[in-house]
Amino acid sequence: MNNTSIKSILSILLISSAVIFMNCTGKQGDPGPAGANGANATNGKDGSNGTDNAVYLDAISRGGITLSLDGKRPDGVAFQATLDFPYSSSEKTFSSAYRYMVNSDSSDEFYLKRYTGYLGFSGDYDYAYQWTRIYVDALGDTSISSELEVFASVTFPSEAKYFNLSGDFGYESYYDGEQGPYFDGDIRKPSFSGYSYDSLSGELKHTFSYIVPGNYNSSGYDLQVKMVTDANAYLQIANPSSESRYNFRKKASGRVAATSTPATVAKAEMKDMK
Repeated sequence: MNNTSIKSILSILLISSAVIFMNCTGKQGDPGPAGANGANATNGKDGSNGTDNAVYLDAISRGGITLSLDGKRPDGVAFQATLDFPYSSSEKTFSSAYRYMVNSDSSDEFYLKRYTGYLGFSGDYDYAYQWTRIYVDALGDTSISSELEVFASVTFPSEAKYFNLSGDFGYESYYDGEQGPYFDGDIRKPSFSGYSYDSLSGELKHTFSYIVPGNYNSSGYDLQVKMVTDANAYLQIANPSSESRYNFRKKASGRVAATSTPATVAKAEMKDMK
């Protein structure tokens, strides 16, 4: 057998062996161990700060009114709630102060209307609208008049219930001769405290507490109300010779009284200003 024949036979054997090995599949091995965790990725760059909403900033810039309520719902269930009215319209009529001097008597009046929302101001939001008058006569006696108009939804999320609270109520305290202060109005047990007004900054603060009878609010039950005002009021520039919108008359004792009830006048003005 020559070398050529031997090489041919060997080649055939090698090819046959390769074919046999290629057609034989072994058992799949077990998975290998898990690889190590990869390194944490680098944090991305911080985004740019957003632009402040000019309408929002303007609406909260004049402070607000907070009402704390303690009473019963229309269904007779006792409740306590706090209602915040932090937003104002850009219309200064609803953040205004008026200062009058009549001889030695002075009168400061404030009109504030605040909302639960800051867009539109077209009656779509709950609101609290208050008028307050601080009158000091020549002898230093002070009378306080106030009117509050409110419309708000009192919500109970855990029960998926609410009721609309509405009311229009006020009071006036005043002096009559030497007999001391009197009270007239449609609320009970009024208390006024913490009054301050800075005519340079416009900052106005005061607290009213009183009981509103059930026939003066939509709950139908007596309602304890605490109204806290922390807001700015713009002082209107008026002719120095102008007199107060209220006509005062001197009594024989030298005290001053109003010929019209300020709360009644304010109520009409408030409705005209809506």
